Amino acid sequence: MGSRLLRANILQPSNTRVVIENRLDAVQELTRADALRQELKYALRGLKQTDVDKLIATLSITHNRRLDAALTEQRITSLLQIKKLIRSTTEIKDKLSSCQSTLLKSVKRNLNDARLKAIQDKIEVSLNDDSTLKRSSTGTVAKQAKLYAVKAEYNALLDIARRTLGENTQDIHTIKDNLNELYGFDARLEWLESGARLSVPSDTFEGPLPRELINAESTKSRIKFTTHGLMKINALMVETEQEIFALSEKIVGELVDDIIMAMGGLHRCSEVAARSVVLTKGP
Repeated sequence: MGSRLLRANILQPSNTRVVIENRLDAVQELTRADALRQELKYALRGLKQTDVDKLIATLSITHNRRLDAALTEQRITSLLQIKKLIRSTTEIKDKLSSCQSTLLKSVKRNLNDARLKAIQDKIEVSLNDDSTLKRSSTGTVAKQAKLYAVKAEYNALLDIARRTLGENTQDIHTIKDNLNELYGFDARLEWLESGARLSVPSDTFEGPLPRELINAESTKSRIKFTTHGLMKINALMVETEQEIFALSEKIVGELVDDIIMAMGGLHRCSEVAARSVVLTKGP
């Protein structure tokens, strides 16, 4: 972040005296107040690898697109990055409270934008901080992050669907425990995209599997199987997950619509953050 502005300043330096003097005054003030400069750099630490202009552009481009799972994942990640941006610039504003140079005062003044606080509040009340969509080694987005991206108690229908999902999960564990007790083995659950299945060590059975253990697959070390009851619960779970995804997509889409209305504040925030990065360059 700030690399474009720094490059522009080097390749096309301003020849306007007041611009040059204001910049030099700001640099001089930060050089003399090394503790402040370090505090500003620390406040900006989370934005070093963030291309805020691209982030804002991406959110704007996807504004009117039809909702789908991949788009919602992208939007959630973008919204959380925007919240991090606003949080960092809020720290900058607080750190600049005692600055006297014209440019640093201008930075602080531009950050006193009510639209930024409104955007931060909207994201804060709706999305979980830990819903960052971490990817597995196969490149798929973690399902749990998508299921619980929107905060609890934000939408009543979403809360009901999640409780149903929790009940489905408990039913699956109950089936596993009942089979372990009935046959005296120690089955473990394996979670797939289509639901859960059970597996036991390959030497668990000397003869054929009990008839209720169906769709068996054998590997070198495990026997994997399911039951009619487990398949039924899996189907209910997939249906519930789809309902949660649909509700989450709608909520995230509405959140993006609200933020688009305040996009001018984000552009100003991006510009100020980039200027702050340039001014604090150095050891």
